[in-house]
Amino acid sequence: YKQIIEDFKNKKTNSPKLTICLTLSTHHPFQIPDKSFEFFPPDKEENRFRNSMIYADYAIGEFVKELDKIPEMQNTITIFV
Repeated sequence: YKQIIEDFKNKKTNSPKLTICLTLSTHHPFQIPDKSFEFFPPDKEENRFRNSMIYADYAIGEFVKELDKIPEMQNTITIFV
């Protein structure tokens, strides 16, 4: 997400564009950046998945906060699938 934010800040244009971001944190091996997102013991795959969802939720929230700070993004549609 940080790279997309930097791209938006550095490539200001009035022309339409499409950006696609594929994230994999909620897919095997369910990696999280640090233990602060470890709400469930990582001893089971189900718990590692849960922790990865907590991290993904946080990361998307931070991404949206940063998008809101970019004036050009006011006329932008963001879709999460």
